[in-house]
Amino acid sequence: AKGSDGHAFVHDGVDGVGLELYRAVRQNGELYADWGAIITDLPNHKGFFDMQKNSNGDNERWGARATGLCAWGGVATKEEIASGMIPHAIAMALPYPSKKFVAPAIASDGFATMQTWMPLWMSWNPGIPEGQRFRLKASYAIPTTACQFVRVVLKAMQDYGFWIVDRTTDRIGLYCEDRKQFGEA
Repeated sequence: AKGSDGHAFVHDGVDGVGLELYRAVRQNGELYADWGAIITDLPNHKGFFDMQKNSNGDNERWGARATGLCAWGGVATKEEIASGMIPHAIAMALPYPSKKFVAPAIASDGFATMQTWMPLWMSWNPGIPEGQRFRLKASYAIPTTACQFVRVVLKAMQDYGFWIVDRTTDRIGLYCEDRKQFGEA
């Protein structure tokens, strides 16, 4: 993905293995990353990584997201959007989340205090914790005039909710599958 995090996820559908990367880059045909994790049993994975102890006995996070929540979790795929149904919760990133976090997140890259440069509409203090789950009310009327993508995403948020999984720089972000590597828009 473009942006400073450079998230990438590689899924081996035959063996059920997932590889998620943080700050992934391609150089001279090779793929490099600063950090990441291997998920050996993707179909049965719980969707987050436990805090690990490194060889020095210090805490160490795995995975591409600062929260420890798996990079593939909550991603809307092209097939789901085209079918008109996303059968799971949606992953969402917010600008200026709290430094605090709630389970299933194991960490946060949010802010400890309210920032003076925050937009007025985001004037909560200290912000929403990463790992927090929300849901649109069942009574919310999804606009029929909205495009299919918006209707499908709002319906998933109504039926399954959405998780705050990471921090963005200046706007709310949703995670969708990027098919450009397959020559698709």
